[in-house]
Amino acid sequence: MKIKAYLDKDELELEVYKVQVSIFGQPGVLIYNEDRTEQYEETNPKQIKSIRSLIGKSTMKCFVAGHTNPEGKIVLMKVLPRDIAKDIKW
Repeated sequence: MKIKAYLDKDELELEVYKVQVSIFGQPGVLIYNEDRTEQYEETNPKQIKSIRSLIGKSTMKCFVAGHTNPEGKIVLMKVLPRDIAKDIKW
């Protein structure tokens, strides 16, 4: 799913990713898009800490706008507010 965003008056089209923090087992974060063509699991504690600071310490699941960089890695940019995210059903 793509959404329109604005950065310095430039219109961007960003992908929406679901970010889920693991509850059981080793620390981990799963990041994927709606049709799961882009999926990534992060297990590095430094990266998990960085993701947690973006999404919030107590948040276990949320939607984040981002994009894929030229190297093919997912770049998370901004957590979608709850009033927008409540309309996303996947």
